[in-house]
Amino acid sequence: MAVLVLSAVLLTPSLSTPGWQMDEGMVLVYPERILEGDFPIRDFESLYGPGNYLVLAGVYATLGTDIDTERAIGFLYRLLIIAGVFAAASRWGALAGAGCALISAIMLSLVHPTAFSWTGAIAAAIWGVTFLDSAASRNSRWKAFAGGLLLGVAVLYRWDLGIAVVLSAAVILWRQRGQIVPALSGFVIANLPYVWLAALVGPIPLIERLLLDPINHIDEGRRLPFASLGTEQRSLAVILVASVAILIVSGLIKMIRDRDQRFVLALGLLSLGLLPQALHRADTVHLLFVACIPLALVPLAALVHRQGAIVAIPAVLMTVAILFLVAPDEVAAPAFTTADRALGQAPPEPSFEARRGGRHFPLPSFELAGEVQAVLRELDANSEPGDRLFVGPMDLRRTNYNDTFIYHLTPELEPATYFLEMNPGTANREGSRLAEDLSTADIIVLTAHYDSWDEPNASRFPGSTEPLGILRSRFCQVAQHGGYSVWVVCPELS
Repeated sequence: MAVLVLSAVLLTPSLSTPGWQMDEGMVLVYPERILEGDFPIRDFESLYGPGNYLVLAGVYATLGTDIDTERAIGFLYRLLIIAGVFAAASRWGALAGAGCALISAIMLSLVHPTAFSWTGAIAAAIWGVTFLDSAASRNSRWKAFAGGLLLGVAVLYRWDLGIAVVLSAAVILWRQRGQIVPALSGFVIANLPYVWLAALVGPIPLIERLLLDPINHIDEGRRLPFASLGTEQRSLAVILVASVAILIVSGLIKMIRDRDQRFVLALGLLSLGLLPQALHRADTVHLLFVACIPLALVPLAALVHRQGAIVAIPAVLMTVAILFLVAPDEVAAPAFTTADRALGQAPPEPSFEARRGGRHFPLPSFELAGEVQAVLRELDANSEPGDRLFVGPMDLRRTNYNDTFIYHLTPELEPATYFLEMNPGTANREGSRLAEDLSTADIIVLTAHYDSWDEPNASRFPGSTEPLGILRSRFCQVAQHGGYSVWVVCPELS
């Protein structure tokens, strides 16, 4: 409880940070669309499993759709990760558990509070592996079921954790045949929503949207080449990979010495399965989102050979020191600033809210919030409830990002497009439905804020020009506010 309280204090300052316009907009809009009768894959693009959106839909149905409610769930996810790290590491003593958990808390205090599918998934994964190991050591079928259920939830949130889940579970269950059936039963039950979704949208579209599109179309526009990273990002990536390797090697050594001691190896293999998320787009945020488990657990490599404070304290302190030394600007300085904010010694990170009808969304600058507020007034003046709203980038050939949060602030308007989020390689692909969707809109909001997007990948290259042709032939601009423009159907076409 002391660790959780301290972790909560560290995480609290992040709750007031500006929102990510597309990423946080998605977890506000998608669950609400589900409550309105829409389904992911069929009615709007979704690259992840439905688990997080179904949970959030249930929460919103009970408490109302609100960014504070959403962030409370994200806060809970991060606490569950920290508690899971504690539960795993405390096998080697409460002090070891506390130290590892606090390392995880430091990293998670620096990432965004959004209720991401990823944080929910890895929270379920670390707890699932811990339950499975406890089931194996105590010959408990209900713990095996709970472990399988949690690992299934991890895959329901993020299907790309399937390999991590299978590898870690297989190591633990290899000699525990009595736990295989209950564990597998829990896993299957957790993933029944995939069966439901396949029945609604069809198995082939489900596979195409969740598996093939990210690999074949989106990957090249989101990947960051290792050479393009800053020095600290590269250093973080190296110590992350090293921590995974250390966990796996120490786990193998422990298993060779005692065949029943497979937990560290299972944690190492789970961490190995998390690495693609970090290395695919190795900016600081993605690296910390992954490192909060393997780097936090790396002190176990020493503790599996000798327990006690004499090992735990130096191992934890050395891990923190290495983390701070390799990333003084990206981790150490922000961590000290976060601690100061948590203790009231520094002002919170500035954020400026756009508000409408009881809903609000925090933005990073006063100017941006003012532009959005003006756009919202234009929407009120030029639309009726039930009208179809399209939100996108000004250069519709480059669909790299989008202000999805505007859909959240205008719930009485119907989204006019399948692409509530914008990804390079899908929305702007030749033959996509973006142009057709655009032609059905009653009112359009476009922003030029992302037109200068310049990452060293395929996102730089323009796609289909057809949506721009539809825009110019059918719609007329009625307002311009900073980087935003508002368009309606031209009077002669109304």
